[in-house]
Amino acid sequence: MQTTVNKKRYRDGWFDDAFEVIYENELPDRDESTYTDNTADFHTDRNGTASRSRSGQEAEDTDGTRRNEQRKNQLKQTEKQKVQKSRGGAARSVASSAGKVLKTGGTALQKTLQTVGRIATLVLTAAITFLLATSFWENLSFYGNPAAAVAEQNYTLAAYAGVALLLLAFEVLTFFWALTGPYVSENRRVYRADTGRGMFSFLLIGAGSWAAGVFAELIPSSPAFLTGLSGALTVYGSLSQILLVLCIAGVISCLVRKFT
Repeated sequence: MQTTVNKKRYRDGWFDDAFEVIYENELPDRDESTYTDNTADFHTDRNGTASRSRSGQEAEDTDGTRRNEQRKNQLKQTEKQKVQKSRGGAARSVASSAGKVLKTGGTALQKTLQTVGRIATLVLTAAITFLLATSFWENLSFYGNPAAAVAEQNYTLAAYAGVALLLLAFEVLTFFWALTGPYVSENRRVYRADTGRGMFSFLLIGAGSWAAGVFAELIPSSPAFLTGLSGALTVYGSLSQILLVLCIAGVISCLVRKFT
């Protein structure tokens, strides 16, 4: 491209009016790759009004759709968390109610078992006492007259009666011992706890009856009080079968009372 520029003549007169400046080389072409057209997203209609091009509009629609999807996802997540929290609260409420019911039912069952166990212990102790008393009384006449025992100095009857009274007194004390229990303080409340008292009595009576049946015959017949001792142990040992059954049931009742 050739460009001619007319210059005014300088005041010093070096150049006249016919002076020309000629550029032999052409100007470099514009690099379109480095040129950014900021109006790419706009076009002008016939009326000269500028508007967004189709690509710009699509990009804006895409951004709006993405924001709507994100908003919907956030709402769904919030609703999901609310539902989970509601379900969790309901589950905790049901579990708490079930726990209270089970605790109440367990406490009622515990008290029922303790009451039944205590009644069983007392009934079995009373049955053993009655069985021993009737058995010793039925065989008392074989060893003399109780009314004349002191006058006659009947040592055989005294030994027999002594063994019988010792066992009966032990059972009577056990009966009242089973009614009591140590005081326990819990949660600012003092009550009498049931520790299964009376179990030792059942163990001793059962084991003693079996041992009496084994060793009664080994006792000699003289002096006289040994005859009465042997007779009392023989009566006691003869009850071993029924006493063992009653004593085993009594031990079970005491264990139920102790561990419930």
